[in-house]
Amino acid sequence: MVERLTFKDLGVIIYLLGEIYKMQNVYTIKDRGTQVMDFGAFTLKEGITEEQLFEVHAKVYKDFFSKCKGFVDNKLLFDGSKYYDLTIYESVADARVAADAFAVSFVPQLYSKIINPPTEAEVPFFHILKSY
Repeated sequence: MVERLTFKDLGVIIYLLGEIYKMQNVYTIKDRGTQVMDFGAFTLKEGITEEQLFEVHAKVYKDFFSKCKGFVDNKLLFDGSKYYDLTIYESVADARVAADAFAVSFVPQLYSKIINPPTEAEVPFFHILKSY
């Protein structure tokens, strides 16, 4: 029987991978011909509820991520103290195009109202070597 990973397990794995890869970002990660995942950590601003986060996240998914070339999946995770926005792209090239579009889109302004955003160094990118 295969046991399922908990969010805590995933957080530990991502932390360790970040240490191993020294927090590669979308512009420094090398293209290996695999899907890539970014993993941005953030906290909510004072007075913001999870319902407000869910509303904004749904809008960002519908109006931005779902329209990006090479977009595969997006998950919103929580470990008890921080939220994590996990996004998967088909390739490094797709992730770079999405990152550039993200920077000039409505998304940063929308998120800036509700979250304490991560710095670029806090948004590591990882190669997805295997999925089952």
